[in-house]
Amino acid sequence: MSRFSLVFAAILLLPMDALAEGARQDQWQQAAGPTWLQARKRRRKRKRKKKPAPAKKAAPAKVESPKPKPEPSPPAAKPEPAVAPEAEGDPAKRFGEKPGVAIMEIAAMHGVEPSLAELLGGNLNTAFQSTGRFDGVISSTDVQAMLSHEQQAQALGCDDTSCIAALGGALGVPLLVVPSLGRAGGRFILNVKVIAVEEAVAVARLTRLYTNEASLVSEIDEVGTGLAAMVFGEKSSLPTVPPVVEEKAQSKLPQMVGAGLAVSGTIAFVSSYFVASARQTEFDNTAQKDAAAVDGLLGSQTMVSTLWGGGLLVGLSGAGLFTWGMLQ
Repeated sequence: MSRFSLVFAAILLLPMDALAEGARQDQWQQAAGPTWLQARKRRRKRKRKKKPAPAKKAAPAKVESPKPKPEPSPPAAKPEPAVAPEAEGDPAKRFGEKPGVAIMEIAAMHGVEPSLAELLGGNLNTAFQSTGRFDGVISSTDVQAMLSHEQQAQALGCDDTSCIAALGGALGVPLLVVPSLGRAGGRFILNVKVIAVEEAVAVARLTRLYTNEASLVSEIDEVGTGLAAMVFGEKSSLPTVPPVVEEKAQSKLPQMVGAGLAVSGTIAFVSSYFVASARQTEFDNTAQKDAAAVDGLLGSQTMVSTLWGGGLLVGLSGAGLFTWGMLQ
């Protein structure tokens, strides 16, 4: 038998063996019965359970778009400074187009003569009137006449603004000027403030320092004008530093001449008395009182009268010239 025949026979026999084996398994399964089938099903279920569940695909992460950068907020506006009560509102609406004003007497402080304060007070009154911005200016003299003695005494001891404003209400004007003048360290110190009577606040104030009396007198008019401008919200035209006015050296010549004349006249006046007495004594002692003696006595009397009258006139003129020189 050839090799080819053997191989062909083997191929034919394999399916037959497989069929025989399958028949045997069917017989065994039928013999085992349903128990075997149940066990097989259970094993299959276990295998299904053991299979790992397919991993869920992770959802792609959402790419967040970049947040827009916040725009820088504009810097907060700086709060405007609070406006002082003195500067609020239109002065024309507060006091009227041409308000009335009263000027108190300049208080003479340390080292200042009352006569100087009174003189400067008059100049301050004139300065306010000359501006033409006030309906009426009540001078310090008029203020004293309008206030009672009790109110004047209260004004002298009153430094508080509200206290002074209460006095201004009695004068019937919306504005009250309160000046004071003192001297310290060889310098004059002028303080002036203008008070709104109804509001009891100072609407204008200034302080000026002067090296001498001449400088003070030369600027007192400009002080009144500058204060009037400040009341209406305008800038004062006063310079930052007051001007210095050199005081003129007083000449001693009038005083010296006057003193000399006064002394000479006094001497002549007194001498006339002694001359008259001596000539009268001489005439009395004369034994022969003839015409020549009488004429001599009459002549001496004329000289004495001239000496007496001239001495008196020269003496009085000298005294007057001396006094005038002292007042310059």
